[in-house]
Amino acid sequence: MKCRLINDRTITSLILMMGFFIVEMQGQSVRSLMKEGNNAYKAQNFAEAQSEYNKANALKPTFNGLFNEANALFQQNKYKEASELNMAALGQAKTNKEKAIASYNLGNSFYKSQDYNKAIDAYKQSLRLDPSDLDAKKNLTKAIEKKKQQSQQDQKQQQEQKDKKDDKQSQADQKENQKNDSGDPSQQDSDQEPKSQEDQKSQKDQAGKPKSLTRQEAENMLRIMKQEEQKTRAKLMKQQRPEERNSGKDW
Repeated sequence: MKCRLINDRTITSLILMMGFFIVEMQGQSVRSLMKEGNNAYKAQNFAEAQSEYNKANALKPTFNGLFNEANALFQQNKYKEASELNMAALGQAKTNKEKAIASYNLGNSFYKSQDYNKAIDAYKQSLRLDPSDLDAKKNLTKAIEKKKQQSQQDQKQQQEQKDKKDDKQSQADQKENQKNDSGDPSQQDSDQEPKSQEDQKSQKDQAGKPKSLTRQEAENMLRIMKQEEQKTRAKLMKQQRPEERNSGKDW
């Protein structure tokens, strides 16, 4: 039994047919996965919906697939992942309407992440593409107000941190000043102890010292001392003279 040989033209035809078949199967699979994801989303089973959308996007990323998966993540409070997929959806958007709604949802994701600067930019971009979107205008106003509150809160926290730092420095300076003013702690403690007898004697001696003399009092004392000295000398000279004896003759 002989094998049939297939020429190049036959091979090319088979490849094209298989390619069309695969594309058709992928298209049917993507549509089926998107449908299952939509049904799960309507039933508020957002985790299952996100899983089906993710499978569809793995086969063929589309604006609808990326946009819907971002919404499913948003409903699960996964705002960072939702932001990433919304930006990917923007890359797949073909019309201004698609770009506007993707920008709006991107703003919502940033808003929930408290990244108000990026939320404001996204809402503004949405309004440039669709100025009639009242929800985008309202959310833009909210984001601006939240940014203002956030800035005030940041300033308040910075001021509180600065005040705490200043208080600590002030307390440290106060302790240092008290330490310098108190002098030697051992000397300070000794002042609080009862005094000994020697201390009391020393105080008594200090209390018994005469007051300083005035100039007049000093001169009077010197004069008296000189007078006493003169009297003492005269007395000594008198004692040193020889006694006069009577010779017994009667002249």
